[in-house]
Amino acid sequence: MDRVGTRYVQIDPKKIVAVVETNLPDAGNMLDKQNPMCQQIADNVVTFLLQEMAHGRIPPEFLPLQSGVGQYQ
Repeated sequence: MDRVGTRYVQIDPKKIVAVVETNLPDAGNMLDKQNPMCQQIADNVVTFLLQEMAHGRIPPEFLPLQSGVGQYQ
């Protein structure tokens, strides 16, 4: 797969006020265990996106796609 985008962000150096270096790993949230409702939602989203791509309504350059995960109550 070809890379989309760049590995950096172009920013005006005048807008940078500080750079903080750290060796601490990113803190991630633990995901809840998979449940049937969340699985069905995921299946529906994937089916929808694949159908839209197959019909030409979502162009290939739309990808990559990143979504959030989890269930809020």
